[in-house]
Amino acid sequence: MSQYSVVILSNEVPKPEPTSAGERLIRELYFALREAGHTPIFLAPVPRNGYAPAYDLPRYFVATGTRPLERAVARLTRSFTWTPNISFYMALMRDKQAMSLLQEAAVIDMQWSSNILLAPLMRRINPTARLVGTFHDINEQRLKRRAASEPQPIKSSMWRAQAITSGLLEGLTTRFLDRVVVLSDKDRALLRAPKKVKDRVYTVIPPVYLDFSQPKLQRKPGHNVVFVGTMYRWENHQSVEWFIRQVLPLIWAKRPEIKFTVVGESPSPDLMKLGEDARIEFTGFVNDLESIYAQATLLVSPIKLGSGVKFKTLDAILRGIPLVSTGAGIEGIAQVSWASALAESPQAFAEKVLAVLDDYETFAQKAGQSAVEASRVYSKEAYQGKIKEVYRGL
Repeated sequence: MSQYSVVILSNEVPKPEPTSAGERLIRELYFALREAGHTPIFLAPVPRNGYAPAYDLPRYFVATGTRPLERAVARLTRSFTWTPNISFYMALMRDKQAMSLLQEAAVIDMQWSSNILLAPLMRRINPTARLVGTFHDINEQRLKRRAASEPQPIKSSMWRAQAITSGLLEGLTTRFLDRVVVLSDKDRALLRAPKKVKDRVYTVIPPVYLDFSQPKLQRKPGHNVVFVGTMYRWENHQSVEWFIRQVLPLIWAKRPEIKFTVVGESPSPDLMKLGEDARIEFTGFVNDLESIYAQATLLVSPIKLGSGVKFKTLDAILRGIPLVSTGAGIEGIAQVSWASALAESPQAFAEKVLAVLDDYETFAQKAGQSAVEASRVYSKEAYQGKIKEVYRGL
């Protein structure tokens, strides 16, 4: 019998210093499972950029795309994040060690929708294993928003068709799962799980990633407005473009000294060209986000698209930074009231930013109180307790 009781099917193996919210979450999952007495191992495709030298958790990498059919399937599904990860499954089937890990596992834990959609196939590989699936977001919502933002009717219809198909697939696949995990009550409501599955759906609020023993910064008035997010994601690109084109001019009309800092890897050349103003800075990827947050006066989350928990918004809240957001930008967060202000239109968004800057001490004090409340809700202890509950009896 394998020494690993839980096999985690994942798109990646988390590194000691995670670079994305999803990577951070699955790293916390590993330690929560160990705390609950399980012995987990990650099963993931070989990293696209090669093997990182510092992986410190049990893992087994599977070489994908080494055969023509696998490469063809990968190309076909590359643009559709809501489809099953068939190329990964094909690679698993021809890897004896990977199959051995799956066949001997007591629990197979599937992360992200593309792997959860493999649940019927996992049942065939190991009929006795308990299956757990974690939806990091609900693809149907993200695709519907993409459809609504598309000005061309034909393209909009194509996105809407993908949204409907995705929602049906995700809902149907939950029937094969012993436990279904979502990251917010909002996602729980959106998931099209059959009625008989509803009692197997658990809302597991992600843990925070901060050392709350450190003293909080005393926020002072300033003029540095910050956005944080990986810029190769379409929803982040679109939100920054919207803010630069439609909101910043309104802010600068009254406060021309305001600076806008965009923090995140891979901003597009078109976006950087749009931001060719001395008051706009694109930092790209940064190793030390804490120094960025320490210098931030205000964080904005002008998100219009996407789905799931907006971790960039949560990070600002937990650090006591005043925050102006759209409704979509704070989705999945336990308390909407933790934001300083919400706005949707360019005019309203600019007005809220200016209002926070004009009465900064009041909003900074409110943000500090929100950070204390959020740190209790998003504690690691609460997360570990919830993971124990999900895995109890498995």
